[in-house]
Amino acid sequence: MNILFVCTANTCRSPMAQGIFEKMIAHKHLSHQVNSAGIYAHPNQEITEMALKQLEKRGIDYSGRTSVQVTKELIGQYDFVFSMTDNQRRILVQNYPEAAEKIHLLGDYTNRGDDVMDPYGQNNHVYNRCANTIECMLNILIQMIA
Repeated sequence: MNILFVCTANTCRSPMAQGIFEKMIAHKHLSHQVNSAGIYAHPNQEITEMALKQLEKRGIDYSGRTSVQVTKELIGQYDFVFSMTDNQRRILVQNYPEAAEKIHLLGDYTNRGDDVMDPYGQNNHVYNRCANTIECMLNILIQMIA
């Protein structure tokens, strides 16, 4: 199973989701392909320092990770596409209607809430809360697919 996480710029939420989920699947010895991208990403932009700190705190090294732009070809490679907000989900469905059935809001899919709010420009406390929210959702997702 291949999973793509999507947010706005691919510098905070979706790379945190990717890193956390990769660690989870490695721990369970699963072989799922995981990636992340942004709807409005500027290709090769570095992940934010605060997002890096949240990943490092969880034993994940994402230094050197750069942003990726969502494309039709990229979406075509994945079985599931999880957005961080409902607005992002709507944009993805509008732009890629042929993939509508595999595009989901992560919070809805895991029955864990609504949008994962963007921590960009906020302090470490906000990034920590965001990473914890993502991690809770991914703990549910890993149980669903393992």
